[in-house]
Amino acid sequence: MQNKNFKNNIQHIISLTFLFIIIISCFVTYITIKKIAYPIFLKKEQQEITNTGISIIAKLQNKIKNAETLSISEANIYKVLEKKNSVFMKVIPRLLNLSGYENIIAGGGVWPEPYTFDKKEFYRSFFWGRDKNGILKYYNDYNNPSGNGYLHEEWYVPAKFLLKSNVYWSRSYIDPYSKQPMVTCTSPIKKNKKFLGVATVDLKLEGLEDLFSHYANKLQGYIFVLDRENNFLYFPKKSIINTQKKCCQKYVRLSEIAKKYSQFNIIKNKIELFDDYLIKSAKIHNKQFNTIADKISKESYQITKKESVFITAILTNPLQNKLSTKIDSFSIQQDIVLQEPASCTVFYMPNTYWKIGIVAPNKIITGLVNQISWRIILSLLLALITILLIGYIVIKNYLLEPLKKITLQLTGEHKNKDGFIDYSGNNELGRLVYFLNKKTKELKDSEAYAKAIFEQSPVSIQIFDKNGYAIDANKAWEKMWNLKKEDFNGKYNIFKDKIFKKSNEFKYIKDVFNGKPLIINNFEYKLKTIANKGKDRILNVIMFPITDEHYNLERVVFIQEDTTDKIKMEENIRKVGQLKALGELSAGIAHDFNNILTGLSLNLEMIEIIFKDNKKAMKFIDKINISIDSAKKLIHKIKMLSHHEKPTMNITNLNNILNESLDIVKPAIPSDIDFKINISCKNCLIECDKNTIIQLVMNLLINARDAIKSAKKEKGRIEVTLKQEGNYGILDISDNGNGIPAEIRDKIFAPFFTTKQKTEQRGTGLGLSIVFNAVKMHNGEISLKSTEGTGTTFTIKFPLITDKKEKIEKEKARGNFLNAELIGKTILLVEDEANIREPECEILKYLGFKVITASNGKEAVDIINSREEIDIILIDWDMPVMNGEIAILKIRGIKKKIPIFVVSGAINPEIEKFKRENLITDIINKPFKKDDIIEKLNGCLKSVEKSNK
Repeated sequence: MQNKNFKNNIQHIISLTFLFIIIISCFVTYITIKKIAYPIFLKKEQQEITNTGISIIAKLQNKIKNAETLSISEANIYKVLEKKNSVFMKVIPRLLNLSGYENIIAGGGVWPEPYTFDKKEFYRSFFWGRDKNGILKYYNDYNNPSGNGYLHEEWYVPAKFLLKSNVYWSRSYIDPYSKQPMVTCTSPIKKNKKFLGVATVDLKLEGLEDLFSHYANKLQGYIFVLDRENNFLYFPKKSIINTQKKCCQKYVRLSEIAKKYSQFNIIKNKIELFDDYLIKSAKIHNKQFNTIADKISKESYQITKKESVFITAILTNPLQNKLSTKIDSFSIQQDIVLQEPASCTVFYMPNTYWKIGIVAPNKIITGLVNQISWRIILSLLLALITILLIGYIVIKNYLLEPLKKITLQLTGEHKNKDGFIDYSGNNELGRLVYFLNKKTKELKDSEAYAKAIFEQSPVSIQIFDKNGYAIDANKAWEKMWNLKKEDFNGKYNIFKDKIFKKSNEFKYIKDVFNGKPLIINNFEYKLKTIANKGKDRILNVIMFPITDEHYNLERVVFIQEDTTDKIKMEENIRKVGQLKALGELSAGIAHDFNNILTGLSLNLEMIEIIFKDNKKAMKFIDKINISIDSAKKLIHKIKMLSHHEKPTMNITNLNNILNESLDIVKPAIPSDIDFKINISCKNCLIECDKNTIIQLVMNLLINARDAIKSAKKEKGRIEVTLKQEGNYGILDISDNGNGIPAEIRDKIFAPFFTTKQKTEQRGTGLGLSIVFNAVKMHNGEISLKSTEGTGTTFTIKFPLITDKKEKIEKEKARGNFLNAELIGKTILLVEDEANIREPECEILKYLGFKVITASNGKEAVDIINSREEIDIILIDWDMPVMNGEIAILKIRGIKKKIPIFVVSGAINPEIEKFKRENLITDIINKPFKKDDIIEKLNGCLKSVEKSNK
């Protein structure tokens, strides 16, 4: 009973709703048609009239264009033809009589200016006109000297003021010979801007009735045509405009008809207003308007002053490039022809400036619109009522019962096991059920999609049940541990994992299974429990629980990030940092040693000077010098370790360097590796830093040894080859190790990159980067060839010294004697350590210099400010009170060009920068000897100037 009442209430609501919709729809439809559609239809019908006017003008323009083309052709032909009567008597009629023109062209010709065709004749024109039978005949009347002459005709005079590309259309007239209505198209003949006359074509106006009647019948109205001067060219009811007798037939003016019929007053006023607008527009664009109008009225006996103004406006051509211009549309209360209310639309036609009037009865326009509007209203209402009735029946029969069935299924009484609703009605309910089933499918697909994400995820994921047993893992987990999940699932229990039990984090594992997430960073896990084929890893671990709606634990997710490589890289970076710190320490030690050796070396040189004749003393001095040289080499090695040593480029035999490198590295090569050396280049001279090349060779040989050890081959082989090819020394170092995979060959020279396996003892990954930089520093080239499983060959090309004799001679030419021009110069010696300053001062005096000393930069600046005779400055860089950097900047502010030499025990980037910026002349490296000072000072001889300059 309750279901029946519910069903009846729904039916009543639907019935009332449908009735209300019908009433509202009828009202909305009526208002919409009247307020929106009706104006649109009315505008469309008015547009039809506009389109008709444009079509009429287009057809007339086609006729007019033919005449214009013909007159322009006559003008062009006149300029090129030989000026003989016989020539023009043949050419002009042939041109006018072209096939297809005989029905529209009434005549035409050329009309030269006086004496331009024949210097003996004032008038000389060539004109042909068609007779009543349509045959062209030559007329010579205008050449009569006693007549008015064609020079003063209405169609001739205005042409003088036309542009070259334009034509002039005359007023309409009745031809005196053929008695036909026509109009003349005039084209000026100009050459080099000189006016030579005109060419004319007379256009027939017969046949307009058929054209206008055709369009008027379509509109159930009529059409009238006015010429330029508002004379009626055509009017359908000739009794209205035939006010003249046949004997003196001519066109009737609009103003004459307006006096008789008031209907035409509004047409006359609209056209005159537009004519005034054209005149005003033309005056704006033509500054010589009034002058031209005066000339036209004076030169033509047929043109009045008023007409000349309008003709001048036409010559300015304000409607140029327009197909037509709509003047206005207006209503006529009682049309004289239709005898009912009508609408009149007037168009202006360019070039000829005719007016086309289209008159249509109002009932045709509004009646048709009303008829269409009511038909649409009725059609819409009938369609709406029909649709609503059908909809009511459909809802009644196909909504309530299916809804009841679907409700029963949704409540569970008829629900399928797979979760889909069993209903396939071809209606909206059917679509609703379809989309419900579709959403169910999407939910199932989403579960499958989540499973796919789990499997394809690049992050290692493992899932445990609530008791701690592994139940699932993804492919990333299998790849990371090199295991199959089947080896773990159901077998591995996290609470029984011995490695986890020993870790500090194990106590938190139970918290995860009680609902708290856990994060473990850098956990070192050694896989030794179930499978022996797994890999040890350092992990970042995230564990979090998954619960049901009642917060009961169902699963625990174990996400593992492999940070093994990252940790190893950080360790390498830390080692590099330690090496850098060690390098800084060794650089400081080398600097202090240099200062000690400098004092020792300079004092020893003074002793050598004093006892140079004592052979016994010199024997011991030489032994001390040998010890000092050994100490210098030791300091050089310390600098190489610190990377503070600037490369010393000398000409050296690459063969000797290679032999020295092999002697050093051979003890590090195992005896089971076959070590072959093949040197065919015996005298390969290169300019290089010897220690850098030795380091380069050693790095490559050690890498070759490690590659063979990694390959675990029974017979290892390293081969070193040196040969000459052209101007290059070619060094090949080959091994038969594992080789380098193709995908990483372009990365091996990058810093910290290594091909050694993670299980091997790896270095910093800087070896090949150092090799690459060393080769580039020596302007060489390095390349490799490698095959996986076979081995690798590194090839280095060094540019050879071909002009070695010249370079060696230059080395010898430096000499050990001070240039005579430097003797007697004053040197300011700035050195804070007395044990270096005193012997250095004695050496400089011995060489012939005057020496002034200072113990720091401040004293040096004070001396420069107080003395004028300083010629050269030797200054230490690291000093108390004021260091060399500040002192040099202050000195340069006083004496810009004085030679300054920095004496330093270490290569400082700031010193190199000062040299590049020409703030200092050169650098003397500690420890140094007398010959080093002589060499540097001789080199700056050209720079020595007086301190005052």
